[in-house]
Amino acid sequence: MTGDKHILVLCIHGSPKGGLTENLARQALDGARQAQASTRLIHLVDWGLPFFKPEMSPPPAAMILQDAIRQADGIILASPTRYFNACPEILNLINWLDYFHGPPWPLKGKVAGFLAGCEEDGGQSAVNAMMNPLQHLGVAVPPGGIVFHNKNMAEKSEDQWMITDVPILGRNVAQMARLLKHNPMTW
Repeated sequence: MTGDKHILVLCIHGSPKGGLTENLARQALDGARQAQASTRLIHLVDWGLPFFKPEMSPPPAAMILQDAIRQADGIILASPTRYFNACPEILNLINWLDYFHGPPWPLKGKVAGFLAGCEEDGGQSAVNAMMNPLQHLGVAVPPGGIVFHNKNMAEKSEDQWMITDVPILGRNVAQMARLLKHNPMTW
């Protein structure tokens, strides 16, 4: 799609390449493409993002990532679960987004989805650890916009929702981003 109908969904994941979370991120982006969105996957582990310090000016990697998030119509953060939390790489990125706090609130109304992979428990806590600060920064989460996928329970989940809801997350992020792009709102 071209012109004002073009939608870009950006997915940033914090897992090692080839792991469960990267595979889930790719499935979510497949769902976004099914909704006619362009997609981009960022492997956060490749960026060498330094540990956030409030007194530090944003390094080039943080500025490039902030700009990519600003330019995307929708974003998906995907993280493996670490001790009932999102991984340190994603949490560090969220800290660097602190520069989006306050006027002009550049994330206000931006559509975001959240995805966590886990092997035991903690997936729901991990998506909450990503979603809560970004909602404070103003993002809008679509229906089905948060999914956790327990590797050992996915096939046993009711109607296999841990499997089927991953591409739905991507589709819903793209559809809501398109809706808001064509019907701007004052938040």
